[in-house]
Amino acid sequence: MEIETRIPIRMDLGDERWPTIARHKDGIYKLDIDRHSGPENKADESLPTSILEFVTAHFDDHAGTRDEASAAFRARYSVVRTAIETFAQAGPSTSFAQLCDQLDLVVDESWRNAAADAVVNPFVRPLDQKLRSAIHYTLGIALEVFPRLVNEVLVLHTTNETSRERSLQAVQVGAEATTRLTGPTRRPDVDAAKLSGYIALLYMQVAARYDGGREGEERLMKNLTQALSRVPWWVIREDLTLAEWAWLQANHASIIEGMQKAYNPANLKPRNPPREAAPRSWGNKHPKDALLMPPHVKLLLDSALCSPNPKDDPKATFGDMTVVEKSEPVGPPAQAGQPRMKGYAMELRQRPGGRGDLEELERLSLELMWVDRNLHGTDVVAVVPATAATKDDLAAKAPDRRPTRTQRSTSMT
Repeated sequence: MEIETRIPIRMDLGDERWPTIARHKDGIYKLDIDRHSGPENKADESLPTSILEFVTAHFDDHAGTRDEASAAFRARYSVVRTAIETFAQAGPSTSFAQLCDQLDLVVDESWRNAAADAVVNPFVRPLDQKLRSAIHYTLGIALEVFPRLVNEVLVLHTTNETSRERSLQAVQVGAEATTRLTGPTRRPDVDAAKLSGYIALLYMQVAARYDGGREGEERLMKNLTQALSRVPWWVIREDLTLAEWAWLQANHASIIEGMQKAYNPANLKPRNPPREAAPRSWGNKHPKDALLMPPHVKLLLDSALCSPNPKDDPKATFGDMTVVEKSEPVGPPAQAGQPRMKGYAMELRQRPGGRGDLEELERLSLELMWVDRNLHGTDVVAVVPATAATKDDLAAKAPDRRPTRTQRSTSMT
């Protein structure tokens, strides 16, 4: 997970936008700097400031029992929390290098000179200013359970109507595209559940890119999807079997056609007040260019459905982000010759409680970890069978923020 703080730092970053400055000696987290998000300094508006971002290392939340995994998470989170509080409580213009030494942070060699001159809290903040942080959760999710993540968690936990609608469309597109792979016509060499999740996740990335507008517009498009894949599509594609590859390639035209039909902004609530015209159809804001694909989307679709392309980079489509070029084993230990599922790093951009104090963030992180374990079958807990949600379901669920039966089974409270 990434924890963005409002802790200001003054440091010469050169031309770097989002560099990693230091790492904890035990590899528990790294310290990044976001140079364009610094809080205003009313005393000296010419003083450039950035903010600190604490990024935890990969943590296998499927290891051991739920209690063991929770204890391991709390121990690691405690180290990160201590660091955040130490930086936040430092006096005005405290030496950044000294704080790094105190917290067992090893400054990257290329940044040592800049770090030596850097200061934290370069101006006095109001005494009543409470430290609140923004957290971006990243989970390793298997394609087989991705539609359940959408239906049972994501669509119930967002206030963004457009993102919710896109998520529901994604599940439907994936289910309809793989209909022929289920029931009497199922193929033993092709995993329908995996491909359904694959297509659903792909649709969410494409829809977010289109919702972001035309090429060159300054929009943070990764905020427009509930699940942002940190893994390039050429990596995910290479994890499929040869039969699954062949099926995607043979059906790529009908899959894209299904996405085009699903992408219909006309049934989404208009912006109030309207900022600009919404896209009228698949592809662009202008009717005459309605079926044209932005270059990044075309590359993404080609890489996911035709030929894997190493040039397919999430950064090119969605901007600065940590890219993970590999899968990770998720779910219970392998048994009876059955391997563990492969999970892919997905950032849940609109998880509720994404902003709050550090104690609240710890509780929410634990609850999300338990949901993750249940989705992948790590913990044996009865869950509600997933179904493709309809618009009527959406209308009924949207105002009700009470936990579902699944969420109650995964929550401490």
